[in-house]
Amino acid sequence: MEAFILYLVKSSVWLTGFALIYLMILRNERFFVWNRAFLITGILASIFLPFFTWHFTVIQPAIPDRIMVSEPQLLSDSGTASVAYANNIGSFSMQQLLLFIYLLAILFLILRTIRQTGPVIRLIRNSKIVQYDTVKLIRTDKYPASFSFFSFVFVNPSISDTELIEIMNHEREHIRQQHWIDLLLYEITRTTQWFNPVIWLYGRMIRQNHEYLADKHALQHTANPAIYRAALLNQLFECPVISLANSFNYSLNKKRFNMMKKITYSPIRKLKFLSVIPLIAGVLYAFAAPEYQLAQTQTNTSTDIQNVTLENKTVKGKIVTEQGNILKGASIIVSGTTMGTISDTDGNFKIQMDSNTPIIISYVGYGSKKVNPDFEKDMVIQIKTETIGIEMMEVNSRTTKKAKEPNRDKTTSLSSVKKDKNEIPKETTKEYCIVEQMPEFPGGFNALKTFIENTLKYPIVALENKIIGKVFVKFVVSKDGGISDAKISKGVDPSLDQEALRVVNLMPKWTPGKQNGETVDVTYEMPIKFNLPPNLKSK
Repeated sequence: MEAFILYLVKSSVWLTGFALIYLMILRNERFFVWNRAFLITGILASIFLPFFTWHFTVIQPAIPDRIMVSEPQLLSDSGTASVAYANNIGSFSMQQLLLFIYLLAILFLILRTIRQTGPVIRLIRNSKIVQYDTVKLIRTDKYPASFSFFSFVFVNPSISDTELIEIMNHEREHIRQQHWIDLLLYEITRTTQWFNPVIWLYGRMIRQNHEYLADKHALQHTANPAIYRAALLNQLFECPVISLANSFNYSLNKKRFNMMKKITYSPIRKLKFLSVIPLIAGVLYAFAAPEYQLAQTQTNTSTDIQNVTLENKTVKGKIVTEQGNILKGASIIVSGTTMGTISDTDGNFKIQMDSNTPIIISYVGYGSKKVNPDFEKDMVIQIKTETIGIEMMEVNSRTTKKAKEPNRDKTTSLSSVKKDKNEIPKETTKEYCIVEQMPEFPGGFNALKTFIENTLKYPIVALENKIIGKVFVKFVVSKDGGISDAKISKGVDPSLDQEALRVVNLMPKWTPGKQNGETVDVTYEMPIKFNLPPNLKSK
C-alpha cells in the first residue's frame, strides 16, 4: 500500500512539473509540434519515471570502540522503534478507507467514459458511412457539434457544403496526426490521478494544442482563410461531445484566432524547452534514495591509520515466531552500529550492511538473537519467547517439636517464605525482554510472599529425607491476569516439584502486563528454594 501511494505521489509531481513549465514558458510559443511532444513526454514521464529511483552514496564514518554504542542500548532503541511502529498500525483502517474512495472514483470515471463512448460506437454501427478522402464521414443530427473520433468524422446534416469542406480539412488533420493517441494516454493518466487538480488542466492544454496544430495545417489547404474562420464562428455555441474526441469548436476564443496568424519566431526560442532539464534533475534528486557505506579504520604494518570503505551488500529476510507466525515491527540492528530497520506488516525486512557484521533481532516479549547475514538468499529468522525472572523465594520448614517425630502428626508442618538476599543466584535475577507495564501480583511482591507462606507446605517426605533445593516454575500471566501453562523448568525432587507447581496454580489473578496500551501475555520463571530449618539441618 505504501509503495503504491509513493508511486502516485511521484507520478503527480512529474506531471505537475511539466504542466508548470508549459504554463509559464511554452504555452504562447508557436512551436506546436514541439509543444505536443513536450506534453506527451510529461504524461509518459508521470507513468514510467516513478518506477526509477536515483541512488547516491553516503559514507558513514566508523564508530571508534571507545564511543561505540553497546548492544543493550541498541536493543533499547530498537524496542522504542518497535513501539512506534506498533502505534502506526491504527492508521491501517484509514488507509483502507482512502483506497476505497480512490478505487470508487476510478470506477466512476471508467463508467463515465463508457457512457460517453458507447452511443458513438453504436452510431458508427448503425449509420451510413461515406468515405471522404482518407477519413470516414458520418452525417447525423444526434450531435450538434462536429468532431472526430479515431478515423471517423461526425458532422451535423445542417452544415452547408462550404462549411463541410473547411471542417473536414480541420478534422482530417486530427486523424492524420493521430491525436487520439494523446487523448487516450491522457484518459489513462487522468483516471489514475483524478485527485491531482493539475491533471484536469493538463487535458485542456493538450486539446488546445491539438486545435492549434489542426488549424495550422487546415489553413494551408483552404482556398479562403476567412471562410475557415467563419466556419469556426458558426460552431461557437456548440459543445464538445466526448473526452476521446477532438471537437472542431474546442477552445474557440481570441487566442485561437491569434495563433492562426503567420508569425515567424527565431529558432533560438526553442531553447526554452531545455527548461525541462532542471525539472528532471530536481525531481530525481527529491526522490533519491541514499545508499549507506561504512568507513572502517584499519592499521597497516607501518601503524598508519587509514579509512577504507567497506562494500555494502543487501540482506533480506523475514522474522517469524517459533510457530511460524510473522512478526511485524521486529527490530533488526547491525551489531555495533546505530543502523537498523524494522520488519514490515509481512514480517519482511531489508537492510544494507557489511558482510562481516552480524545483525541483532529483538522484539518485545521475545529473546534477542544475533545471526550472521546471508547475502545469497532470503533469510528466515526465528526468535523464541523469553521468560522474565522473579526474585527467588526461599522456603524454610517450620515445625513443632512433635512434628519432628516421624510417627506423629506430620500434617501440622507449616512453611515460611522469605527473600534470601544472600542466596539469589545471578542467573535467576536476570531480566529478559520486558513489556512497558509489567504484570503484578495483587498487593505487590510482599503480598506474593505472604500468599506462598500461607499456601505452600513443605512435603513430609522431603522433611524426612532432608531434601532441599531450588525448584524453577515457569508460567504465563495471560491477558486476563490468570495463571496458565505452569510447568517445572528445573526440578529437584517430585515432592518439592509438585508442591511448588500446586502453589503457583493456586495463585489468584494478577494485574496483566501491557504493551502499547493493550494487555499481553507475559512469561515468568519463579525459582523457589526449599531449605530445612536450622533445628533439622543439625540432625
